[in-house]
Amino acid sequence: MWHEINEIAIDLPSSRGPKTIAQTVLRRAAEVELELRQGEANDALDELRTQIITNYATQRLKRNVKGIKNNTRANRTLQHQRNVVNQAADRYRRARSCMIALGMNKDDPTYRVLTAKDKTAFKVYSEDDQIGDSKKASSWIWAKFGFVDKMDDGPAKQACATARKVRWFRQHASVMRWHEEILILEAEMARIARYFKFFENLWEDTASAREKAGEAGQAAYARR
Repeated sequence: MWHEINEIAIDLPSSRGPKTIAQTVLRRAAEVELELRQGEANDALDELRTQIITNYATQRLKRNVKGIKNNTRANRTLQHQRNVVNQAADRYRRARSCMIALGMNKDDPTYRVLTAKDKTAFKVYSEDDQIGDSKKASSWIWAKFGFVDKMDDGPAKQACATARKVRWFRQHASVMRWHEEILILEAEMARIARYFKFFENLWEDTASAREKAGEAGQAAYARR
């Protein structure tokens, strides 16, 4: 019985064309589905972030694992986590496609395109950093960490909380570094302006002195 029920397909507004969705009869249904799809996308992103961080933490723990049996078990855990990451990514992409069908802009800043590069963890520990990593921008999915507060207490939450702290301090350091760069550029521009102003005055004084001495040619050269 339940097998038959699960096989029943229910057509939602997102499965219809734009003209059908725009009709007054389906407008409210489309709005409700859009809200549900947004919740589905948010849940999928939270699951994606959680599994990426826990996978990163498991990979670090595996470095200290010894023995064939323990390594096999760790590899199974890593593979399971990678599968969950891919499943969460697929759920997000499906929800996003439905939201676009319901009228969401493709360039929506909250629900962006999820690429393979986005499914990677940012470096939490300095020993994992490689040359050039500091110049790479992290994925947009790490702009929010509210999912950590919703997690149950345990190793996974502890790992995510640690990652959130590291993320905050690194982002704060980046902001301060770029603020410093702005101050340096402004100071350089002020020095350049003073430099050119100094030589402008110098050549003007030289031209005036040559004119008084009756040296019109040299005065013209100074003002060129």
